[in-house]
Amino acid sequence: MHDYIARGVEGVDVLHGWGSVGGDSGATVWAVTGNPNARQARGIVSDGGTDGSADQRRVLWTEAVDIFRAFGLKLNSVR
Repeated sequence: MHDYIARGVEGVDVLHGWGSVGGDSGATVWAVTGNPNARQARGIVSDGGTDGSADQRRVLWTEAVDIFRAFGLKLNSVR
C-alpha cells in the first residue's frame, strides 16, 4: 500500500453565480489562465459544496497533481 495526500479544494464562482450541481461528480475542473485561449486542468469534481443557495455557487474538487501522484503518473506536456 502506498501513502499519498489528496488535497480537497473549494471554489466559489463570484462572477457568474454557478459552480456545480448533482451529477457533476467526476467531471474535469478547468481554470481560466491569463491567456484567454488557454485553460489549465485542475482536477475532478468531488461535490457540489451545498451552500443552501439556489444557484449552488460552490464546487469542491480533488487536485489533478494529487490524483497523478496516487497512481504514479506524470503529465508529459509539450510546450
